[in-house]
Amino acid sequence: MRRPVRELAAFAKVHLEPGESKVVELPLDRRAFAYWDAVKHRWRVQPGTYRVELGRSSAEVVASVELPLEGDTDKPEPLTLESAVGDWFAHPVVGPALMQAITAEASEQQLGAASENENMLKMVESMPMGQFVRFPGVENPDAALEQLMALSV
Repeated sequence: MRRPVRELAAFAKVHLEPGESKVVELPLDRRAFAYWDAVKHRWRVQPGTYRVELGRSSAEVVASVELPLEGDTDKPEPLTLESAVGDWFAHPVVGPALMQAITAEASEQQLGAASENENMLKMVESMPMGQFVRFPGVENPDAALEQLMALSV
């Protein structure tokens, strides 16, 4: 995401008499570092180092400090029976649990056939999981699918 070199995040107009000084606080919350993500329809903070500058104007910066921010991490979308098979296997929590469940009850012959036909998953990866589990020979009880969907949240 391209962002401007500078963005006005906070300001205060302060009137001072000659020789007078005041302490001015400009709180910068999460929103001060966020941009609108038009795809996900939400405010998002990119990870990285931000430079916070203090100035009398945009042309007269009098102080700056660098501030590292972790930013937002995108959690995968919760899985449903309408989610694609590929999304289930790619999910960072559900994918390994699903593979373990599948391979735990597979025979040596089935495991061998699966490793020889790795492209088989590519054929069904865009298919909704709810449709895939209804195929003959695919054993996945509804309770197990419910547990896996709960893990995806």
